[in-house]
Amino acid sequence: MVDRLPSFLVLQLLWLVLVSVIISTVSNSKLAGAYEADVSGFINIDCGASESYTDKQTGLIYESDTKYIDTGEIHAISPDFNNMTSHQQQRSNLRSFPEGKRNCYTMKPSQGGNNNYLIRAVFEYGNYDDNDKIPVFDLCLGVNKWTTVRDAISVYEIIHFPLAEYIDVCLVNVGGGVPYISALELRPLNNSIYRIQNGALSLHGRYDVGGSASINRYKEDVYDRLWYPLNSIIDWNLMNSTIHTQSSDNGYKVPDQVLRTAATVDGRSPSSLNFNPPPNDESLSNPLNYAGIPPPSPQLSFYLDTSSDDASPQFYIYFHFAELLNFTDGQTREMRIYLYGERHLIEPIILDGYLKPVTIYTTFQPIKSQIVSVTIYAADDSYLPPILNAVEIYEIIELQYSPTNLDDVHAIRKIKSVYGVERNWQGDPCLPLGYQWDGVICSIDGSNNPPRIISLNLSWSGLTGEIDPSFASLTAIQYLNLYGNKLTGLVPADLMEKSKNGSLSLSVEGNPDICLSAALCKKKKKEILVPVIASIAAFSVALIAILAIFWRVQIRKKQATVVLGKSQCKSENKNDTLAAKKAAIYIL
Repeated sequence: MVDRLPSFLVLQLLWLVLVSVIISTVSNSKLAGAYEADVSGFINIDCGASESYTDKQTGLIYESDTKYIDTGEIHAISPDFNNMTSHQQQRSNLRSFPEGKRNCYTMKPSQGGNNNYLIRAVFEYGNYDDNDKIPVFDLCLGVNKWTTVRDAISVYEIIHFPLAEYIDVCLVNVGGGVPYISALELRPLNNSIYRIQNGALSLHGRYDVGGSASINRYKEDVYDRLWYPLNSIIDWNLMNSTIHTQSSDNGYKVPDQVLRTAATVDGRSPSSLNFNPPPNDESLSNPLNYAGIPPPSPQLSFYLDTSSDDASPQFYIYFHFAELLNFTDGQTREMRIYLYGERHLIEPIILDGYLKPVTIYTTFQPIKSQIVSVTIYAADDSYLPPILNAVEIYEIIELQYSPTNLDDVHAIRKIKSVYGVERNWQGDPCLPLGYQWDGVICSIDGSNNPPRIISLNLSWSGLTGEIDPSFASLTAIQYLNLYGNKLTGLVPADLMEKSKNGSLSLSVEGNPDICLSAALCKKKKKEILVPVIASIAAFSVALIAILAIFWRVQIRKKQATVVLGKSQCKSENKNDTLAAKKAAIYIL
């Protein structure tokens, strides 16, 4: 039998275990808590939901889309698609748009314009209409095309830096079926990341290299990006770490769970990864044979089949690294990135910090190729193989058209809000061509100048109340038709001045209570006031006369009652009583 340990040794062992657990927990919590999410600026829209709810997977609160759009029909997807245990609640319902060529959601982030945002649109057809035919339609970011939706289930992300405080996401019917949408999300980003000179960045792929089978997003990712695992890689060795990465000033804030996994290669023999099958081009069999450059090793290489609707696509690639080995002998991992047919990306990359995140991306010139070959290889002086933790690929979406002048947009949206205009006023009032708001005509000169509203016809639109000052804020307007409404009060001075000098054709006829000037308003008030006073005076005289007659009648009745009462008390025969009655009748 083994002798029992002394009690004081047992207590010492327990104390040491407890201390080590506490130290490990505190250390890990400090590192893991380096990136804290601020969800106050998140916009989470469940298109077709009847009420708000808390999402079980993320803990985020999703709201109904009723305050973001006033058109469309709500449907539930077929139960055949909705019974999956992993199905997201946002994809159980959808809103379809059988009416109108263009229907738009308008989001107004609390951070306002001149800020960086990630916008995500989610679509699941789910045979909601029992037609078994997937619709094909365009998805637009404001006045510019974003992509074409054509799959049964699809998720699209775009990073956009708008100048205005409004962001419009529009569904356009192109004749391929009724557009629909399941969810729409907006996430504020750090203004220092994912910045390009022109256009927006549409996500082509975001991969957690060596990751598990699940998708990483919020709460792991403070920006709620979707990181798809990439773990079935031929000839690549996967790495992982249970230690949290270090806090840093890296604005990309790649999730700790993503950076703790990676891929590398053994020895000095090349290994390759194909996201898609490589092209039938022998010159690409070894990417680094281009231009006579010898193929260094060890290396990680992969091909990106960046097929796109654009005939001449352009891409940015973001590489994320973190050293997972803690070297004690002063070794560092040094790598270079080569883009086939293009150039070396940058100078050698040195991972000189254990678990310290590093992000490398194409800084000044996008990649212009349908098929991109990327090779990461060890630098000449490095004996350590290359490593890759995560990668993102974005396609540049050229924002070819400028939205309508912001002052005009503010003014026309205010008019819509004040009078509750029920026309299909959604998205940009002037663009795209063919989708201008009903009653609105714009000047579009074909240059980079924003369109201006030059004509507005709101005749017979049921407008009530005074003419709002926002009409005068349409500073380029030349024609304004407000005929046949129920508007009241004085026409704003700015509109009257333009009308007098001939720069504005103004029509306010058919509004009986409209005044073209302050003098006319005073005159109209007098014209209204005199008849009213006369009517009141006449009514008062008539009322006094009626009251006087009534008072006189009542007095006479009282007198007759007194006479009749005295006759009944003093008369003792029928003749006296009859005489008294006759006297009463005579008095009356």
